[in-house]
Amino acid sequence: MIDGVALSSVMKNPRREDQWIPACLGDCGNDVDADEDYTKTTTAPILALKGIGTITLGRIGEESNILRDDIATWKKRTKDSIYIGAITYTTHPALPEDYDNVDDVVYITNREENQCVVIENVEEKPLYKVKDELRKGGVKEDSLKLLSALEAHDFSGALKLVNDFLEMIQSRMEEENYTPKVEDTIATAFAMHSKGVLEMVNGVFKYAVYYFKEAADIKESLFGPKHSSTLESMEQLAIALYGFGYYAESHATLRTIHIRSKSRVLAARIWNSLACLHFQKGDAVFALKCSERGFQLEASELMTTISMANYGFILLSQGDSDGLRHLVNAEKKLKHWLGPENEIVQSIRYNINT
Repeated sequence: MIDGVALSSVMKNPRREDQWIPACLGDCGNDVDADEDYTKTTTAPILALKGIGTITLGRIGEESNILRDDIATWKKRTKDSIYIGAITYTTHPALPEDYDNVDDVVYITNREENQCVVIENVEEKPLYKVKDELRKGGVKEDSLKLLSALEAHDFSGALKLVNDFLEMIQSRMEEENYTPKVEDTIATAFAMHSKGVLEMVNGVFKYAVYYFKEAADIKESLFGPKHSSTLESMEQLAIALYGFGYYAESHATLRTIHIRSKSRVLAARIWNSLACLHFQKGDAVFALKCSERGFQLEASELMTTISMANYGFILLSQGDSDGLRHLVNAEKKLKHWLGPENEIVQSIRYNINT
């Protein structure tokens, strides 16, 4: 079982060196205003497990193997998907009367015991940038089991740790004298997302859909509908729905993300996902338009190349030999980034030779 917040490290209680407590409850890590009008808290490190970042169409003639190459790629590059985050929020005795501009905050909770919690910042960094800091910061070894399991590609073990944590949170919430804490809500949101990722890479799309939906709903209530963390869970929900064969629901989710987001990188991923989705639905003409839009955005070189590969796939599948040119260009770039033995690269090479 993992102590602390969101499958995270645990901080020592500053009042007792030998006592371990869940991260940043009470006055742990708080900066208290001199007038005691509010209390600012930054949570202990939170594990934020990123999901599948690409959708490719695989091999011509094997369209039923949805997400096979993308899942295989994720499993081999798991370390790139592990981020460590921290959330800063302020607890007010009551919302100030002149606080009429909520654009600088993402969410204001319901008042609990005449207190109002305003979430101000969600910060995430790749694991490799902060891993040494985590170990040097007095982190309890049990709290690093999840990281160790992921780094060892023990996805079953990682899933068990996530389950144990969610059960612990659920048991805590069912206690008779339980007082709602924002830390528990934050913990649950990120744990649900992590569980969705692990279910999806294990090919259990039905469960992945459920947990991504839960994570997205909680994050929307915490951070707002347009926050990047909310949209991240929604994007993974759309991918899981696609993998599960729920194309209409996936399409609706992707369109909602597209309306809410201002990110060009996310927009490029959405157009690419829409291209794959419409191709699977049998609408190759519209799929080509979506795919072309994806690589014309030039939001990131990787996504431009993935969209180009899917564009070439669709052209070739429709008997247009011009698709070969796009596949050759995509294969050359992806081989450099992902390696010649990567599953996505091998499938592109298969399509070229076919």
